[in-house]
Amino acid sequence: MRIVHLVTLPLLIAFVGVSSAHPFGIVAGPDGAIWFTDVSGSIGRVTTAGAIERYRLPGRSLPLGIARGPDGALWFAQSGDATIGGITTAGTIREFKSPVAHPSDITTAHDGTLWVTGDQRDNAIGALTIHGVGTIVARLAAPSWPRNIVTGPDGALWFTEFAGNKIGRITAGGKLTEYVVPGRVSAPIGITLGPDSALWFANYYGASIGRVTTRGAFTSYARGLTPSSAPSGITTGPDRALWFTDALANRVGRITTGGAIVEDSIPTRDSRPASITTGPDGALWFTEWKSAKIGRITTAGKITEYTIRQ
Repeated sequence: MRIVHLVTLPLLIAFVGVSSAHPFGIVAGPDGAIWFTDVSGSIGRVTTAGAIERYRLPGRSLPLGIARGPDGALWFAQSGDATIGGITTAGTIREFKSPVAHPSDITTAHDGTLWVTGDQRDNAIGALTIHGVGTIVARLAAPSWPRNIVTGPDGALWFTEFAGNKIGRITAGGKLTEYVVPGRVSAPIGITLGPDSALWFANYYGASIGRVTTRGAFTSYARGLTPSSAPSGITTGPDRALWFTDALANRVGRITTGGAIVEDSIPTRDSRPASITTGPDGALWFTEWKSAKIGRITTAGKITEYTIRQ
């Protein structure tokens, strides 16, 4: 077994050439199912009843972030072979060369363009159409390590800079603004649009949940988090609260827009929860990349886990 370590990446050690699954990114699909990336080389689909199927990818793909596209397909960033892939709900896959060499996350802008982040080797933001026409829109000062990206309420793209300790904003025209996250080493990673039209993000090393307005005003929340926590993925729930994964504390958390935090323990020990999304059933779905499971938590805190079989 050959192990490839992605330098300083806290959430992921990519196991190349092994059979076990390592789910990472996750998103609700247009077909009423939940779709996820599996860094061992596949795209997965899980129904709300827990039935899982996987679609194998060619080559050394290493798929990470995944998002719904404007065409009804699911689009994903493949860091291993520098491609952007799309999969229809019927399982048909197509791939295009990525505008950044090592894409890590992907989102869809209001105009249907796909935007991607390039990790610590690229320090870049790129964009492409669903037909594969792409370009690098901005290069960031190293080491910035842009990670997750989301479309904001102002039509701009907002992203985290894990190593740069910043939140970035970039317009469709390429105008870049960066805001320094308060705190010495916060390491923001997950980011989402909140129900209050602010951007909410998870500070992995800062052990906190952050909020930034479109004008760059920050608030940080830590009370209620488990000691030695490491928030990673974050999304807006159906209850107008923010839900997040706590990778090292092995929990799923909930924070209101007023800053009240509660966390629930995941039954499987050391599962390393990564990404999280709201499902079509009103529950939150998350990936457990170390335990090869997909988790589901209700807004009442009940957790169910589904094992990805080989």
